[in-house]
Amino acid sequence: MSSISELPPFPEGLPTLPLLRISLKKLLSRDDGEIKTLITACEDNGFFYLDVRDAGAYSSIINDVYELFGIGDEFFNLSFEEKKKYDFSAKTPYFGYKKQGSSVIDRTGKRDRNESYNVPKIDMLGIAEPLPLPEAFERGRETFVSLIKTSHAIVTLLFNIFNESLGLPEGTLASLHELEAMSTH
Repeated sequence: MSSISELPPFPEGLPTLPLLRISLKKLLSRDDGEIKTLITACEDNGFFYLDVRDAGAYSSIINDVYELFGIGDEFFNLSFEEKKKYDFSAKTPYFGYKKQGSSVIDRTGKRDRNESYNVPKIDMLGIAEPLPLPEAFERGRETFVSLIKTSHAIVTLLFNIFNESLGLPEGTLASLHELEAMSTH
């Protein structure tokens, strides 16, 4: 998938929730109206769209996401035998490959229908001893790092806005989500 135009159309007739679109560009310029819209979206729905398209250097996150879709496709097209080499559930329950049916999703014991791969931030940023990576992920390391750093910068901006709105001491929320901190999940 190389562009949003390749996505299938949204199905007609499904109920939807009107989500507000928040401009990252306006948040970066500390636009009071956009900050109020962000806070309202959080208080009313708890969700919003963050429009990063015209946000300068932050807009690179769009290209990173599409590159990572391609990397993911390459990995998930491997044979099951190859993918299971990256199942680290015995070592760490959260990182690495998870085959479909790995998790119980309800109290009846029903299994998930989700195949996934959780790439550890701590590996990509060199914070911890790295787990073995699939070749496609190793080749895409720069893209992973770019996405991690850009995402963190955006989240830090949002935390700072929330911090001010809540009247918390400066840096309170951001200090709970440090880029270089160890994480286990």
